[in-house]
Amino acid sequence: MSFEDADQAPGGLSLLRKLWGRIAYCPRGKHRRSRRLVRKVDQQHLSRCHYCGIPMVRIAKRNWVVDERRK
Repeated sequence: MSFEDADQAPGGLSLLRKLWGRIAYCPRGKHRRSRRLVRKVDQQHLSRCHYCGIPMVRIAKRNWVVDERRK
């Protein structure tokens, strides 16, 4: 199991990582997409930040950014 899979798995340690992400990463603009919430709409892939839930869109393979249109 990779770090990303372990980070998004349910459990107590995952809860602490999610809290740390909301405190340390999201305020600085370092969002990370949720693997569980990825969906394809037309030709776009959409998801949400794993830590804070802000909408994200894929602009290229493995390149996700905050979706300003859906904030």
